[in-house]
Amino acid sequence: MFSGNGASTLKKILLVALILIGTMTTALAAALFNTPYIGNANTMRFHYADCRSVDEMNPHNQVGINSREEALSAGYVPCKRCKP
Repeated sequence: MFSGNGASTLKKILLVALILIGTMTTALAAALFNTPYIGNANTMRFHYADCRSVDEMNPHNQVGINSREEALSAGYVPCKRCKP
């Protein structure tokens, strides 16, 4: 149904809608970003997508990260709870 740019735009719209209604959860973050890691742009920590800390994170700060190497090279440090 949606592909390419349309799918990306739809994901962004859905993410904003979830943020506005305050229902962003770990499972939703992982599904939307479709990445194994979620970074926090505010704290510069990265987490496994299913880490409890992702549920506590402000959705505005969530960043999808594809690999541990990508996170480290971008300046993120590993979460002390899930130890990615």
